Amino acid sequence: MDAVTDDYDRWPLLWIRVTEAPSASVAEAVRAALDRGLERAERHAAVIVLQAVGMPPGRLIRRQAKWFAARREQLTAHCRGIAIVTSSPAMRGIPHALGFILPLPTPMRAWKTEDEARAWCEARLRPD
Repeated sequence: MDAVTDDYDRWPLLWIRVTEAPSASVAEAVRAALDRGLERAERHAAVIVLQAVGMPPGRLIRRQAKWFAARREQLTAHCRGIAIVTSSPAMRGIPHALGFILPLPTPMRAWKTEDEARAWCEARLRPD
C-alpha cells in the first residue's frame, strides 16, 4: 500500500490519506497530490488525514513553506482551504508553524476528526 493516497470521489473535496510518519518522500507525495488537485484549476478544498504520528523535521516544514510560496497564485485562486486531521496535538500546530514562516495563501486548520475537517472544508466551499 502506498504511504500517500489521494481520492477524488468526493470532489471538490480532495481527500489525502497518509499512513506513514513524516519523511521527505511522504512530504513529496503529499505535495504531488495537492499539485494534482491544483492542476484541475477548479475551486476545491483538501483534507489531509495523518494516520501515523511523528513530527516532521524543520527542513520538511521549510520545504513545505517554499511549496506554498511557489504556488501562491494557484492556491489563492482555486484552493479554499486545507484541513489536516491528526490525533497529535503537536502536529495540529503545523499550520501555525507554517504561518510563522510565511503568510499562507489559503486557510489551513488542523482537526482531531475527519468529520470536523470535512465540515470546515464544506463550509469553505460554500459560495461567498
